[in-house]
Formats: sequence, C-alpha cells, structure tokens
Amino acid sequence: MNTKKILSLALALLLVVGFAGCAKKDNVESDTKKEVVENKVEEKVESKAEEKTDEAKKDHYPVEIDNFDHKTVYEKAPERIIAMDYNAASTLVALGQKDKIIASREAGLLSIDDVAEKYREDVKNIPIPEGYLKSPFPSLEVNLSLKPDFILMDSFYFNVPDIFGEYKDYTENGINILVTEGSLDKQPEINDMYVDIMNLGKIFNVEDKAKELCDEIEARFKEIKNKVDTSKKYKVMGFDNGDDNKPMVAAGKSLENLLIAEAGGENIFSDIDKQFATVGWEDVIAKNPDYIILHETPGDKGAENLISILKNNKELANVNAIKNEKFIVVPLRYMFSGIYTVDAFEMIVEGLGK
Repeated sequence: MNTKKILSLALALLLVVGFAGCAKKDNVESDTKKEVVENKVEEKVESKAEEKTDEAKKDHYPVEIDNFDHKTVYEKAPERIIAMDYNAASTLVALGQKDKIIASREAGLLSIDDVAEKYREDVKNIPIPEGYLKSPFPSLEVNLSLKPDFILMDSFYFNVPDIFGEYKDYTENGINILVTEGSLDKQPEINDMYVDIMNLGKIFNVEDKAKELCDEIEARFKEIKNKVDTSKKYKVMGFDNGDDNKPMVAAGKSLENLLIAEAGGENIFSDIDKQFATVGWEDVIAKNPDYIILHETPGDKGAENLISILKNNKELANVNAIKNEKFIVVPLRYMFSGIYTVDAFEMIVEGLGK
C-alpha cells in the first residue's frame, strides 16, 4: 500500500470518528435541552395544579348545612373544635381533623378502651379540660372559655340548659354546632351516620375523604349482613339498667331496635314507641327473651353489674337468656348513631346463635 493510500485511509478514519463524536455531543446537548424543557413543563403543570387546588378551596365556601332545625353557613373550615365525646372525636380523627380538636371527653358512655385502635392514640392525646372532669355535663362557661368555633355533639346536652346552655348561647358567640342526626327526636336510621359524615366532609372541605369513610363503613355492613343466620328468629332484649322493680330496656324507637332486626332478631319491646322504656320484670318474664344485650358503660354500671342484677333476681331464673347465660355485651355509645354503629351490629350478629 503506497503512502498516498495510507494517508487517505487515515483521513477517512479521522472523519468517521469526528462525525461520531459530533453526533454524540449533539445528542447529549439535545437530551439535556429536552430534559430542561420537560422539567419546566412539569413545574408549570404542578404549579397550575396547586393553583387549581387553592382556587377549589376558595370556591368551596360558603357552605350551608341544614341541621337541628337551623341553617348554618360556613365561610371557612373551623379551626378550633370541641368533640363532645370520643365518638365525635373518632369521626373527626377519621376525617383528618385531629390537629384542630382542642377538647374532648371520655363521658359516661364511651371509654378510651372502646375507641377503635386505629384512632385510639390520636383520641387519647386530645386535651380534656379540667372543667370536663367535674360534671357529667360540661358547663356553658367552660365551653366558652375554650374559645371554640365549632362543636360536634349529641342533642341530649341541650336537655340541661341550666348547665350546658342553649343553642343560641353558642351561635351568638360565633360558635357553630353540628348536632348528630341520630340523636334528634325522630325515628333513628342507620343512614343517619352517613348524613353526619358527609356534612362534616362539606364543613371541612374533605368530601372525598368523607365519601371514602362512608363507603368503608357500608362495605363492612354488607359483609356482616351476609353472615346473618336467617333460619331462626331469636327474641332479644336490650338491657340498659334497672333496679329490682323497673328495668330500662331498648324500645321500638331506638337504633338498637333496627340493628337487632337487621341481625335477624326480634326486639321483644319493639312495640313501645320510645328509644328506651321502663318496664316491669313481669314483662320480661312474659316475653322470655332468648338473648339479652347488655349495655356496657364505664365504671360501676358495667356489664358485670347488669348480669348481677339479672341473676340475683330469683323471679328471672327461668328466663331463657338468663338460664342459658346468653348475654351479648356492647358499649352503650355504640348503640347510638355514629362511626361505631357498625361495630355494634357486628357484635349483635356474632352474639346471636352462640
């Protein structure tokens, strides 16, 4: 091979390498420019998404809620909440509002041990004002001193206006109130809890979370309902409390009455048009329940106390439920509309037939 040919080949090789190098450099620069452009586009998209979220929050309010024969307009989400018991507190925690709760209380119907494990720690950390420990009903003075802007509560607190105050005592001080639907003076429905949850979703602008919670509870109800034994109809009595002469029982206007029916049982006092009624022990003997649901409350009036009342009454010795020790223990607060209603239903379904 002559010198001229060798030089030609070497030049050709250099040109190939040079073009390859240029092509690689052009590709790197092109990729870099493309990456910068894509990052800028992503930043703009994220920025616009955040702007839309902020706009959506602003556009959400004002919100009007029809509750307790009042129409309340919320201009913004409440920031200082009193959850009047641990049932209310659990619902608010489930909806992501735990940091806004400034006060709650164990109350006489639901202890911290009855709170679902997934909410228990958050509920336990909610402050309990000293004034809440001195009376079964928090006073108006104590509540106002906490400077809340929102209270979630049951209606029965208004039954003691001399202590708790009246509705207007709160609203005139800039405090909005949501009274649970299931505590109103009407025939309670299982649907009441969903109304409360969705109302809270609107008030706090967390409707998606509220819908998700409702769907979760409804799915549990359906799953438990599928376990109901429809082959038998057990006679059931809901026993709240009572002395030797006057037992208090769940009657026909109670949510418990509905839960018993849904569980495949029959409330022996469903014909009484009240939530709870005082009857005679002779009525219990005559109706002879197969099962007795014991309303568990914290302290001295727990299930053991109720069982003692029943077993120590010799006249009840032949009542099927007592003779066969067919007792179903359910926390009393679970028997009222709320996030734990589904737990009461599960306890009743699992208890019947055992």
